[in-house]
Amino acid sequence: MITLLPLECYHKIINNFRDDSKDLLSCALVNRHLSRFTMPILWNEPGHHFKNKKLINILFSMLNDDEQNLLNGVVTVPNQPAPLFEYTTFIKSVPANFYSGVRKWAHAIRNRRRGLEDKYEEAIKYSLIRMFLRTGQNIKYLYLENINCDDILFKDTEVTSVDLYFLKEVKHKFVLRSINGLVKNLFGGTFVVAW
Repeated sequence: MITLLPLECYHKIINNFRDDSKDLLSCALVNRHLSRFTMPILWNEPGHHFKNKKLINILFSMLNDDEQNLLNGVVTVPNQPAPLFEYTTFIKSVPANFYSGVRKWAHAIRNRRRGLEDKYEEAIKYSLIRMFLRTGQNIKYLYLENINCDDILFKDTEVTSVDLYFLKEVKHKFVLRSINGLVKNLFGGTFVVAW
């Protein structure tokens, strides 16, 4: 007869593997009970895993209809079953590595359809960032690369730190519009930012 350990014991055991994602994944595959303890740890800081195209595919499976509509005509969302967990609820930060993964995914598609890589990247970035902000109650840090913040909503989020990054080629008007959009989203009003 199997006796269950107290929840605190599971938590302590799983925390010993916090820095080893392979062992955590092995624990998650034992049963659903252990999976409930390991998934929040595995997904809270995905960091360099964002560079993996498979992770981007998993994120696509969590888009709602509005977010999928942003991709219509540009990107076909891979058809896959919904995951057991809404992993994005566990994510605490979306670093610059996220954009590397988006670029890899867009590049793979571009190889099949020449010339549309920028459109793919833009559509993917905007739909996934919206999804992170909708579902990511735990997100504290968000890195935004060439994103017009006028086009995304920071509603009901706990984001405490945002880094805006723009390539040198980006026009100053876009940067100003993005900063004004961010301020409007965060503070509910429009502020004119001089450049």
